[in-house]
Amino acid sequence: MKTLIIGMDGASIETFKRGWTPYIESLIEKGNRLDLKLDLLSRGWVEIFTGEHAIDTGALYDLPLLNGSLDWTIKFNIEKMPGWGAEIKPIWQVLNERGYKVGIMNVPTTFPAPKVNGFFVSGGGGGAKVVQEVTEELCYPRDIVKYLQSIDYIVDERMADLFEKNLLTVDEVFSRFQKKNQKRTEAFIQLSKEKKVDFGFVVYKTSSVMVEFFTIPELERELKGEKVLDNNLLKMSKNYYQEFDEQIKTLVESFKDAEVIFVSDHSEVKSSFEVDVNHFLQNNGFQAKQQKKQKKIINQAVRYMKDLVKSNIPSTLKKRILSHKKRIPEKESTGLLSEQFFVFDPNISVAFCVPRGDWGRGIYVNDEGRFNGIVAQKDIIDLSHQISDRINNDETAKKHGITSHVKPRFDTSVSKYYPDVVLDVPDGYIVRNNAKGFVTEFEGMKPKNTNFDTIETWSKEKWKPLCVRGYHPIAVSTSQWTEEILPMSRDLTVIYRHLLKQYKTKNR
Repeated sequence: MKTLIIGMDGASIETFKRGWTPYIESLIEKGNRLDLKLDLLSRGWVEIFTGEHAIDTGALYDLPLLNGSLDWTIKFNIEKMPGWGAEIKPIWQVLNERGYKVGIMNVPTTFPAPKVNGFFVSGGGGGAKVVQEVTEELCYPRDIVKYLQSIDYIVDERMADLFEKNLLTVDEVFSRFQKKNQKRTEAFIQLSKEKKVDFGFVVYKTSSVMVEFFTIPELERELKGEKVLDNNLLKMSKNYYQEFDEQIKTLVESFKDAEVIFVSDHSEVKSSFEVDVNHFLQNNGFQAKQQKKQKKIINQAVRYMKDLVKSNIPSTLKKRILSHKKRIPEKESTGLLSEQFFVFDPNISVAFCVPRGDWGRGIYVNDEGRFNGIVAQKDIIDLSHQISDRINNDETAKKHGITSHVKPRFDTSVSKYYPDVVLDVPDGYIVRNNAKGFVTEFEGMKPKNTNFDTIETWSKEKWKPLCVRGYHPIAVSTSQWTEEILPMSRDLTVIYRHLLKQYKTKNR
């Protein structure tokens, strides 16, 4: 094997500075590190295996359906990318075309498993339901299914899946994560050697990100000297990482001549503040609240907007808002956009934010074409700049280091899915509809006794977002990065460009 990529979802450099992973830490210290920054809208793993950003692929963590409604989805199928397999080629296709065999395992958003020269085991996502057990659609060639089933290989699972299995405590959940990692390492080594691959890419997904999700807040509480701690979680986390360190050592030493690239799709940071973008839009005249009672909604909302638009919105938009007669039909369900996100009246709001997860850091203009809204196509760019300027000049935003910019391009075939205004909030700030203010302090879990179990308590406290995605992923190679890949961008697409430089076409 010439190159081995080891992916760890949600990990950061700090993850391996706790003294629990001496082998991984030694490789990182000896390796060559890239300082990258993400926008947290574009899917990181897709950037790695396509070399393209979501502005060109449409690979957002969530996106509007653009069917004239406010229907939203978190599903994304890579085969729906414009030019998939032609203008946009995944790294396994390029390497196969250049004469190399590949081994791909658990890379997210890759369902169904494509035909490759080598082997392929899909990860979760890609338009399919997340499953634990191996199926034929997840594997290529099909003959590896029986082997994976025989060793109890776990494809992927979320916390909800674990709770359904009645795994409710730190001990039960972390033990499951360890088993998942062990089976993944075992299977990847076996299949890579059996198929004699030249390039390997394996990702440790849910186990990695969820251990960080629960561990980081507890470590910070310990650092502050708080008396009420989940000491068992810290012990189990240390055991988990010590075991993971051994797994990585076994993996790397199985392919001693390979360049090893450690990479994550984002970092993970303790939640510290909540940012309510819709609250900001409402206070600045760009949005009206959704009324609970539909009776007299137009009269109430128009009165509300009249007070706001006097000084905030240009006269051309004032006329459109205040004279707007077209109604968006009321529905019992707004598709995949549930009530907790539907906090604004789409009939008279010109912009909105959809904070579905810890990646929701953008604002959409409520235009006619995409959302059956009230803003004309010709006004989208101007309104986007007005909103962005308002954020950048806001005193609260300045105090917290929150900035914004208009999306870089409006001219790609998928840019219409991308938010019109992109927020740049500090690490630890999560965008949510909290209805308390533009920026408020995040209230985490507050256990009252020392006998609490973090995961059990978390499951009962409405799954609070204890951590949020961070901007700085891991990108470390045991070899030198090719210098010409760096000026083009400083996001995860550099991994793809580096690989293209490493794998020249074989002479046939």
